[in-house]
Amino acid sequence: MRVVILADRDFATRERHLLRHIELGLINEGIRCTHVSPLAVNKSSDEALFTHPITYRDKGFTFTRKIRAQEIVDAIESESPDPVDVVHVFGAQAWTIGLDIAAQLGSVVALEVFSESLVQHAFRLGNTKVQTMGIAMHFPDQKLLEHFQSLIGASLPPSRIIPWGVRSKPEPRPILRPGQSVGIVVSPVRTDYDSLRAGVKGLAGVSNIADVMMVLDADSARSADIWSLAQSLNILDKLTLVPDIESQRSAIVLADLLLQTEAIGEQRTLTLDAMASSMTIVAARDPLVSYLIDGKTASLVKNADPAVWTAAILSLLNEPERARTLGAAAHGYIRENHTLFTLIDALIDSYKWICAEPAIPFTAKHADT
Repeated sequence: MRVVILADRDFATRERHLLRHIELGLINEGIRCTHVSPLAVNKSSDEALFTHPITYRDKGFTFTRKIRAQEIVDAIESESPDPVDVVHVFGAQAWTIGLDIAAQLGSVVALEVFSESLVQHAFRLGNTKVQTMGIAMHFPDQKLLEHFQSLIGASLPPSRIIPWGVRSKPEPRPILRPGQSVGIVVSPVRTDYDSLRAGVKGLAGVSNIADVMMVLDADSARSADIWSLAQSLNILDKLTLVPDIESQRSAIVLADLLLQTEAIGEQRTLTLDAMASSMTIVAARDPLVSYLIDGKTASLVKNADPAVWTAAILSLLNEPERARTLGAAAHGYIRENHTLFTLIDALIDSYKWICAEPAIPFTAKHADT
């Protein structure tokens, strides 16, 4: 079996480690993989992450989309004349060109639906001209599939629930070591910059009482004007901004707490990695994310204003054993429900399933990108 993994710019940047783990896992199981991502991403990241990287132009006028798709197809076919069985697409901005590529290759396509915005994107897909290949949708979370079903009704396309997986060590990692500063990582935000500012204000309240060091993604901080806010709160000496925080993930997940201020119904392997590393998760309640379970895998807040963030974090720092227990429980939850082995097995099973199915017309309209 041969699989093309196609990602848009945003996903290829944020979830490069997931894509790498998927590719290696598939190759280890005898699946031939071709990785396709935007040229700008490969210029800025380590191309050695992927075995056979192909780049594409992800920006251009609508009328050039077919040309850009043909360029990708030509590159895929020049790499090997063997037919492509599945085109697996990650990221909304790659869906349309992914469907074009699959049609030209005569392949089936799998679309990854990993957020509420992608559920809406899938719902809007109607009356497409692409009707020649089989298609399936992968949902990393059952709640996302249920949300999609509530919108689309009985006309649900072939779909599977395939939770993402991450690496984890056999035993929980000790956190909140006595006599050491508390390391708190603030998860990058996508759209809700007000939530990030509220979280930083909450951390300022914590820093007045506890010895903490805060780490933020530099891009998110810039968009939310966090530097000026931190200066006004007099916490600059406790704040570290990390450019491209995803590239530093192995170090980031050695902190004590992860603060996730944004709740937009999106799956994030940064959170899964933090849980796998026994970090205590403090997050805004998100009804579309199953792995955030209040009191079991995370401490969740409903009304995410600064005072609430301060109280939630301080309650854990004042009861470090409870925080450690929560982190250990999150680690156990990941080892039970989000392993790479399970992910790879489920992907291969799904690929075989959609390849065996008769061609399914995709009768939903997609917006040009």
